[in-house]
Amino acid sequence: MRLEREAAQKNLAGLQTLAGQEGRLTAPADGTILELSLQPGHTAGPDTPAALLADPGAGVLVRFALDETQAEQARPGQTVRVTQGTQQADAALTALGAPDAGGCAEAVVRLAGGGWRCGPAGCSLTLSSRQYALVLPAGAVTSDAAGSCVYQVEQRTTLLGPQQVLVRLPVTVLASAGGRVAVEGSFAPHAQLVLASTGALTDGGRVKVIA
Repeated sequence: MRLEREAAQKNLAGLQTLAGQEGRLTAPADGTILELSLQPGHTAGPDTPAALLADPGAGVLVRFALDETQAEQARPGQTVRVTQGTQQADAALTALGAPDAGGCAEAVVRLAGGGWRCGPAGCSLTLSSRQYALVLPAGAVTSDAAGSCVYQVEQRTTLLGPQQVLVRLPVTVLASAGGRVAVEGSFAPHAQLVLASTGALTDGGRVKVIA
């Protein structure tokens, strides 16, 4: 009976406080509303929180998905640019989840400062800030027993007249992403390289160039 009386007195004190505030609910501390449980016409109860608040001092967590290629190259600490409306900020990639069955992974960024809302935001991850002198379509780079290579087309004079001949050029693959490959090798910057072919390529083989 005593416990019931104390509980009733506590509820009465809460109702009196609410009445003194003209029915306005106030949070115990400043924060950003992430979820509002009560709507007009709803009944509040002791086990039903009115709202879920985020501590502004703890920052904001942003979660976004990376595809398989991005997930393979992403590392904690890389720069992520987050944009929401007119607000924009750069932050370090905080955490990277384990890839799922499709190779995709969840990335997490913690943003400091206020002004961010719970909702959609744009995220741009800088996988690498390095610039490469030569970037080719992935189909231009092949590999054989000797390693990675590209094929250059040279015009040579033979007994049969001018011929387009393939020359194998070894290359080192520096990076690859999005169907593009960065390479380095010993050939002229404006060399005529084979970017696609309908048949197998061999060193010294004759080809017909289709414009």
